[in-house]
Amino acid sequence: MKRRLILFGLIIIICTSVTKYTYLENQDDKVLWSSKRKLVWGDFTGAIPETTEPFVKAITGYSIKLKYERLDDIVLNYKVENYFIKSKSWTITTDTQTLAHEQLHFDIAELYARKIRKSFDSLVVKNNNNVYIYNEIYNLNISKCDKYQYLYDHQVSGNFKNQQQWFKKIGTELLRLKKYEYIPEK
Repeated sequence: MKRRLILFGLIIIICTSVTKYTYLENQDDKVLWSSKRKLVWGDFTGAIPETTEPFVKAITGYSIKLKYERLDDIVLNYKVENYFIKSKSWTITTDTQTLAHEQLHFDIAELYARKIRKSFDSLVVKNNNNVYIYNEIYNLNISKCDKYQYLYDHQVSGNFKNQQQWFKKIGTELLRLKKYEYIPEK
């Protein structure tokens, strides 16, 4: 899947591609999504590849991470977190338009993290705690997120007007699902 996403970013004329990562070890290498903290170019610390397409100016890496406690095949509780991965993200520009584009990739990942949380909450209400259902919902939404990220790049490819429409669309969706925003415990 990672390879396919990178290839999509190289095929279309756009400034970015998105890659998701599922295992995170280094706490300093990730930024938890928050409405109070936007990405800055200093977050993009990954190595720039020796060869890249001339139109690719930045790459965003993210991970929608699922953690749950279980007993046999029963989910006891869960946590879904959306992280920006610094070491898997790089840039060759400091253009504010490109940074806004990258931020929206991270926001789209948050949108899907919220959709997962919403689906999981509905399972809890129904007393459905089957681990296989949780995994199926998670995997389905990750696949949908990947496709939506590709659609985003494809539709905004150098088109400022379309970019603005996407900002509005994703902002509206995040607001609609505000109830499912992850707020870490202090």
